Amino acid sequence: MYEEKSTAMTKILAVLLARNAK
Repeated sequence: MYEEKSTAMTKILAVLLARNAK
């Protein structure tokens, strides 16, 4: 469970960072 949540959060953070970069 923890691993899956971490992966989901990492994906969300990556998307947010990508949006901020642009």
